[in-house]
Amino acid sequence: QAATPDDEEWYFFSELQKKYANSDRVDRTTKVGSWKVTGGDRQIWDNCGKEVIGVKKNLVFHKGHGSKAKKTSWVIHEYHSSKASIHQAISSVLYNLFFFI
Repeated sequence: QAATPDDEEWYFFSELQKKYANSDRVDRTTKVGSWKVTGGDRQIWDNCGKEVIGVKKNLVFHKGHGSKAKKTSWVIHEYHSSKASIHQAISSVLYNLFFFI
């Protein structure tokens, strides 16, 4: 999240919400519109350039719903880590080792 309200870059972290219970589609709708993916996914590489560690998606906000939705100038970048579960597991083990032993 932004440090001050006038910052031009803000960061938000949240879990993905599925559009349907048995689907991989992500629900990005709000009461006043929705975020739509533009362009293709871009791979994020580690510092050595040897391994893909995630994906970046660009999204644009469309005000309204359905065919009457109007594209706005609001852009958001969505990042997905392909390594998050591994790092979360390691962090959990290390946390337990240091604080509960």
